[in-house]
Amino acid sequence: MLEVYLQNKNVCGTIFCRLHFANNEIQHAGIQLIRDKNKQLEISHKGFKSYYNFYTGSVEKNTVGGTAAFLLIDRQLFEKIGGFNPTYTECFEDVELNLACLTHHRKNYFVGDAVCYHFESQTRQHKDRIKISDYEKVVAAKKC
Repeated sequence: MLEVYLQNKNVCGTIFCRLHFANNEIQHAGIQLIRDKNKQLEISHKGFKSYYNFYTGSVEKNTVGGTAAFLLIDRQLFEKIGGFNPTYTECFEDVELNLACLTHHRKNYFVGDAVCYHFESQTRQHKDRIKISDYEKVVAAKKC
């Protein structure tokens, strides 16, 4: 990830890796934005529960972004953007940060060879209850 940053630091927004569950299934390989059949924006995890070696060797640029569970961003850019929006309760501040990088004409990079194991979602008290207000906040902030 550091090598990708050093090669692209003048245009780089965020750099992120694959996050895996303990059984090696992919939990997160980036953020994807999808319009449902009613043209409402949905935010989801790219690669969710796919094969652990699916992205080996790839570097994707101009992606929406990745989760802040393991994210690299230049400190000056982070401060210029305003950092994480503290009004979110549990999720989506990283989505807004990634989108802010894009609106500042930066590219977000996914590094497929970088892998971390991520257990936060497995220990979250209310796994299935993400605050609707947080979801609506990020959708309203970044209407497509």
